[in-house]
Amino acid sequence: VFDAIMTFKKEEAAKLIEKLD
Repeated sequence: VFDAIMTFKKEEAAKLIEKLD
């Protein structure tokens, strides 16, 4: 479960970075 949460957060962070860039 923990790994799934970390993966989800990483994907969300990537999306935010793309929006900023």
